[in-house]
Amino acid sequence: MIRRITVAAEADPRIVGLRDYGSSAEGRDDAWSDVDVEVFIHDEVFEDFERDWVAWASGFGRLLLSFVGEIENHWTVYDGIPAPLRVDFSLHRASEIAT
Repeated sequence: MIRRITVAAEADPRIVGLRDYGSSAEGRDDAWSDVDVEVFIHDEVFEDFERDWVAWASGFGRLLLSFVGEIENHWTVYDGIPAPLRVDFSLHRASEIAT
């Protein structure tokens, strides 16, 4: 999943960068781990991207669920083996990279 997201981000001119901030970034992921990704988007297209984020996220697999959580994370659940996979997208403006 991380590879799929990375390839899509590299091809998307709206995205300036990604950061894996979950257990896989720390080397403690396993087959049951979720994926946590910060997505940095050009400021001028941020609102459009955020409005249509589900369409973007649906390109990574069969999307079973998507919603914006209480802390503004964009949560998804994909069909997967051995179990569904949760991916948390934290969307940010490119101007926030320094912070």
